[in-house]
Amino acid sequence: MIFRPEIPRVYFLRFREVNVVYKINTKKCLKCGLCVTQCPENAIIVDDKETQFDGLVLYTTRIDAEKCTGCGVCVSFEWWCPAKAIIKG
Repeated sequence: MIFRPEIPRVYFLRFREVNVVYKINTKKCLKCGLCVTQCPENAIIVDDKETQFDGLVLYTTRIDAEKCTGCGVCVSFEWWCPAKAIIKG
């Protein structure tokens, strides 16, 4: 029998937050929401949804470190971010 000390879950959450695979550069982001619809893990979260006077909808997004698996779909050639705002973190 191998002894495995219990490691608190908080440690893992903090470790994953430090080592986020991808981040959204908010200065480059067009707020189009394309990344939200294409993430297979639903790791891109909408923090704010704003409708402009002309009907244009703007999304403020972030990547959830707990859900992101680093698959790369958000930066792939098929579903790439038009502003190239998603970068390796």
